[in-house]
Amino acid sequence: MVQQRAASITHCPYCAHEAVKWGSKNGIPRFKCKNQEQYQDQSKVCGKTFNALTGTSLAGLHHLDKHIGNARCMVEGMTLRKTAQTLGINKDTALRWRHQFLQTIMAEQPQSLTGVVEADETYFIESFKGQRKGIPRKSKKR
Repeated sequence: MVQQRAASITHCPYCAHEAVKWGSKNGIPRFKCKNQEQYQDQSKVCGKTFNALTGTSLAGLHHLDKHIGNARCMVEGMTLRKTAQTLGINKDTALRWRHQFLQTIMAEQPQSLTGVVEADETYFIESFKGQRKGIPRKSKKR
């Protein structure tokens, strides 16, 4: 996934100017913005470096090889401590990863649903236990 994303990068995510390949770190290609022209206003100079994960939920996270295992643990409903023990990471790291991934999932929820909606009737037994007033029937006597 990282290699596919890296192959599609042509512009800086910060200023949308042209970007060039700038080496790699830990097997992840890095890029640098070519917008380094000197302007009177220095805020227009970008020149930032970034990698293929910039702007994703994996940006800034270490142990990239353990993220798939973390996702599996989340799907299986494992506790944080069990996840941390399984992956060999700290429980605080497991918590941070979980919140990062869930935040990304919540941001990508659809705005509207389409298709067929089916509904069934569900009956719940109505209980007036403990109520003294507002009962729609006569009180039962012993």
